[in-house]
Amino acid sequence: MVEENKISSKDLESILEELGRKIYDGLKDALEDITTLQVVTVSGKERVLKVEKMEDVDGKEFIARRKTVISEERVIAKTIIELDGDIILMLPVDDEGKISVEKEIMELHEKNVKIAVENWREFLKGIMSVCTQLMEFLK
Repeated sequence: MVEENKISSKDLESILEELGRKIYDGLKDALEDITTLQVVTVSGKERVLKVEKMEDVDGKEFIARRKTVISEERVIAKTIIELDGDIILMLPVDDEGKISVEKEIMELHEKNVKIAVENWREFLKGIMSVCTQLMEFLK
């Protein structure tokens, strides 16, 4: 004799409510993160704090993860882009008030900003897709 696993309507309602709550909490956290995009270019000395080694299937050791920090950092350029369209670019200046960033460093910063904006755009598309699908599901 085969027993059927039946879920009562009350249990199903509880499961869906919990699922909805988890989705809402996840979206809420994501939405808080997407209101501002910051790209910071710094200079400094890299220090390795922790190296985690693992073995592959052949027993060869490899570095799986390494945690690093930048010490003695100095902000070279910082771009803040807000969802409402505001853009703030912060650059260091010398004692005379002149911008003191090398052209190559600024080009690198601009590339990073473009990459970050594209990633942000794709992230927003993903969030919108999830919201749309959720709304369709809840109809």
